[in-house]
Amino acid sequence: MHIASLYKQFTAACVALLVQQGRLSLDDEVKRYVPAAGQYLERLLVKHLVYMTSGLPEYHAQARGNGLNWNLYDYFTVDTAIAATLRRPQLLFTPGTQWAYSNVNYMLLTKIVKQVSGQRFAAFAEQHLFTPLGMRHTLVNDDVTQVVPNRVTGYVRRTPRWWMPPDKLASTCAPKATLCKPTATPPITAVAACSPA
Repeated sequence: MHIASLYKQFTAACVALLVQQGRLSLDDEVKRYVPAAGQYLERLLVKHLVYMTSGLPEYHAQARGNGLNWNLYDYFTVDTAIAATLRRPQLLFTPGTQWAYSNVNYMLLTKIVKQVSGQRFAAFAEQHLFTPLGMRHTLVNDDVTQVVPNRVTGYVRRTPRWWMPPDKLASTCAPKATLCKPTATPPITAVAACSPA
């Protein structure tokens, strides 16, 4: 199931583990791990990414650079999103002075976890979070070509054409399929594989 921004709690937990181990400090400069972030005059710290006070804009507010849109159908990687954001020559504000939600903060944190741990973010999360917690059916799907058994794929209603009346939806559901029970309100949240890094 695609958990979207809920993965950020797992990213923060990975960062916290590295801080606990003394391998990372929230006061470390981001450019130490992501050299491209050194272009800014202001000091950009790991804690600014964690607390969404970095001043980095959302990647999808930037031009993608290849003429494609920022949607799941025009596939893009985390690296593409980070690069688009870091092409902006200035931050939106001095880090630590304001709060602004930006997905790229946590995308950069996955890169920092990888750099510090020497493991892909997905492998680090599995070894240090999911396995110890008994989360056997949880993973960071950072490879879109990976076949994930029992993956659930959903949709978001974007046009009236995608919406199906509840009485018709009921006839398309497999018996006892709890994820597609008809409701008065069509689904709002998409479910698919999570690929934060």
